[in-house]
This record gives sequence, C-alpha cells and structure tokens, in this order.
Amino acid sequence: MGKRAGMIKTIILFPLALIVIYPFLFIVATSLKEQTEISANPYGLIFTPTLENYVAVFERFSVARSLLNNFEITIFSVAGIVIFAAMAAYPIVFNPNRFNKMISGLIIMGYLIPTQALLIPVYQIMIKTKLINQVPGVIFLYLAGSSLAVFLYVGYMKTLPKDLFESATIDGCGVWGCFWKIIFPLMTPMIATVVIFNVFFVWNDFINPYLFLSSPENATLVLQVLKTRDQFAVEWGLGLSITTVIMLPLLVFYIFTQKYLIKGMTEGAVKG
Repeated sequence: MGKRAGMIKTIILFPLALIVIYPFLFIVATSLKEQTEISANPYGLIFTPTLENYVAVFERFSVARSLLNNFEITIFSVAGIVIFAAMAAYPIVFNPNRFNKMISGLIIMGYLIPTQALLIPVYQIMIKTKLINQVPGVIFLYLAGSSLAVFLYVGYMKTLPKDLFESATIDGCGVWGCFWKIIFPLMTPMIATVVIFNVFFVWNDFINPYLFLSSPENATLVLQVLKTRDQFAVEWGLGLSITTVIMLPLLVFYIFTQKYLIKGMTEGAVKG
C-alpha cells in the first residue's frame, strides 16, 4: 500500500516538477544557443550547445566587475542586517519599556510603508549625503530596510527563556556580554533564515542599483541585463547568459543552506 501511494504521488508531482523546472531549463538552454537557433526554435531543448554567448557577454560587458559588485554589496549588506537587526530587537524584548515599545511600533510601521512611496525622499537624502553612485550608499539603504529582520528576531527572541538573561545579569554579565555570549548564539536558526532571505533579495534587487548606481564600474549583474536590449531588438542569448550567471551563485548557495532555512522556519513555528 505504501509503495502504491508513493507511486501515485510521483505520478502526480512529476508533471508539476517539470512545470517548475522548465523556466530554468529554458533560460540555460537559450543561453547556449546561437541567435539563429533561438529565432528558429526558441522553446526547444534539443540543440547544439555553444559558449559564444558567454564569451560575448564577458567581452562586451563588465560581467566580472559586476559580479564582484554583487558579492560586495550582498556580503556587507546581509552581514549588517544580521547584526544590527539583532541589536535592535534585543532591547525591545529584554527591556520592554515605553520607549522601546514605541521604537518597535515605528519599525513595524516602516515595514508596512511601500518602498516606492519612499524613493523620492530617499533619493534626496542620498544626494545631500553624497552617497549617489557609491556602493556603500546602496549598502546603507539595505541596512535601513532591515525592519523585517527586526520583526523576525523579536518574534524569535520572545521564545527564548528569560531566565538565562536574568541569571547572566545576576552573575555580573553586562548587556553586551548577555547579547553576544548568550542571546546571539541561541538565535542561530533564525539568523540562518534572515541570511537566506536577504541574500536572495539583495542579490536580485533591481530598483536600488538602477536608481543609485549610475556608473558602469558600480553596476550590478541585473543592470548588465539591460544592456542586452536596445530600442528595436533584444539579444536574448546574451541577456539569458547574464541571467544564468546571476542564478548560478544563488543555486549553489541554496543547495548548501536549504536545510538551515527549513530548520529555522520549523523551529520558529514550533516555538511560536
């Protein structure tokens, strides 16, 4: 009975899996086709592969430089979000006075405001602080948008036993010591979840680099995709080659971190 049920599940899920995976196969396959073959057989997966598109994008566009920009922005942004969001959540949970409750409400309100509604004032602030077309400026923007991470940390910290915090305080451990030695290590599952979500968001983000990074040397990979189209045509082979370069690091990252994502979400659900 168990084998039959498993076979039925496989028969049902296999077509669904093909539907999900086909867009990825289509992107990779198209990036390996010549332009004539793309025009003649755009959706076919049987073809003679070539690396001409990849050679062309590395020669014509600053893909290597943009890849380094992606890593720099993502690593520093996510590291800052992980640390500063945890530091913001810490007093909200373990020192719940009126001021901290007000700050918590403001953070949640900030998360509810659409990003598009803030673009004009943010742009004006970036101009006045001379952070336009500066990689650190975009990193600061991502740090400022870490309200979701604060919200997740607050929910998780409330599930931690406060006896540990109180015992450490009685034993002479200061505020910083309690945070770094006790609270932060216990946050590992939620930290992993925050890291994974923000890596995917920052790596794939388009609007912030597009608005605030104008020079070619500061462009990210997503911005390089724009250069494969002009007023009259789109070079699909080149565009999807860059798209594949964008996806591959995320695919490798997800393969090695998916267990931590599942662990963080399940532990948070059980504790919550």
